[in-house]
Formats: sequence, C-alpha cells, structure tokens
Amino acid sequence: MRTVGAILLIAAVLIAIPGSRNPLIGVTSLAAADSVAVDFDSDRWVIDDPKAKKEEFLGRKSLFLSGNGAAHLKDLEFENGTVEVDIASMPVAFPGMTFRFASQDEHQLVYLRPHHSGHDDATQYVPAFHGSHPWQIYNGKGYTAAANLPGSQWVHMKIEVKGLEARVWLDNAADPTLVITDLKRGYTKGSLGVTAGAQGAHFSNFTYTVKPASDHSAPIYPDIAAGVLTNWELSDAFPTETKKR
Repeated sequence: MRTVGAILLIAAVLIAIPGSRNPLIGVTSLAAADSVAVDFDSDRWVIDDPKAKKEEFLGRKSLFLSGNGAAHLKDLEFENGTVEVDIASMPVAFPGMTFRFASQDEHQLVYLRPHHSGHDDATQYVPAFHGSHPWQIYNGKGYTAAANLPGSQWVHMKIEVKGLEARVWLDNAADPTLVITDLKRGYTKGSLGVTAGAQGAHFSNFTYTVKPASDHSAPIYPDIAAGVLTNWELSDAFPTETKKR
C-alpha cells in the first residue's frame, strides 16, 4: 500500500511540473503561461507577401513586410494571453499585430501610425469583418490613443488579451498606452501574426504566451463622446423626384 501511495505521489508531482512528461499518459505538456519565442525563420510562419524579406536591420535579424504584407502562425489556437514584438517602421506605415486570427478577413488588430506620432490616433484597435477594417467607426477612447513613435529605431509592442479586454504597452512602459474593454469580435479564438501597410515595416523578437480561457462576462463599453449620434430612425423608401419639400 505504501508503494502504491508513493507512486501516485511521484506521478502527481511530475504532472504539476510545467513542461514535464506525464507518466500517466506519456506525452509532454507545456505550461499555459510559458513564453514561446518564434523566430521568423521558423516554418510555423505563413507569410502572405511576395515582397517579404528576412534580413539584418538596425543590428538584428528581422522580417520585412511590404505595404500589404502580413504573416501569421499556422498551428496556434489563441484566446487569452500575451503577444510581443519589436517593430521598426518605415516613415509612413501601419505596422501592428493580429490576434484571434481566423483569416486575413476575420481577426482582431492593433496597429501603429508612426506618421501620426504624438497624435490621438497614433495607436489604433480595429476588428476585421469580412475583409473590412472599419477604423473610421472605431475611434476615440477605447479604440485609439496617443503615443510617441520615434523613427529609425526598434519600438517594443505588447498586447495582453483576456476575454473581451486587451491592453497595449509600448516600449515597456509601466502603464498601457491603450486599454480596450469591448473587443468587437467577441469570445473568439485564432492565431497570432504581424502586419505592415503603406511603406512597410521590419519585425523582430516575436514571443507569445497562452493563458487559460476566461469567463464570458458582458462587455464594458467606452464612454460615448459628446455630440455623437446614438439614435436615429429611417423612413420608408420613396422616389426622391416625387417627394415634396
């Protein structure tokens, strides 16, 4: 009886050690919060950009994506966790990271506008629906934020995702630059990736962590800015040439 108890105790300890081999099922398990680094030379990447280049830039290995370029991991299901990357952008570009990526048409995106450095929309969150990124609609508190984005150097970007919330940090700042409390695609899952835009950008040091799924609570909507139209009515359709004024 003591022998059996000792075996069960050892097995339980091994199961509890992150990354250890579970003797009961014979497979290697990875702790949910372990950070994973994925080099851009890895075959895990799907690179959707015929002009993409893997090259040295500002002293380190990098992936360059051109104006419409994007890349995502092909073997990941991500709901909650963190994703980080270093970005060195061309003067006019829209570099950022995608998360809960289902396809190029359906995902969540946070990107930067280096050419708007210091402005209220230098950082932008936008959901992608059916291939559209309606950034004009999702604007203001909870969707855009000011940031100083220096040129000709690496800028670190980190996104923490939990449920319907996401927080965005730039250059290892103590406080997040942008806090999103209402992720518009809801409780979805998908991969992670990077995207450029306009003149393109370089990316380096991509890492991520996967954390457990969260409870599905109701979204917290940002405050509505003064002057925004919130209610309206539509009349029945009528021919404009016959309508009396």
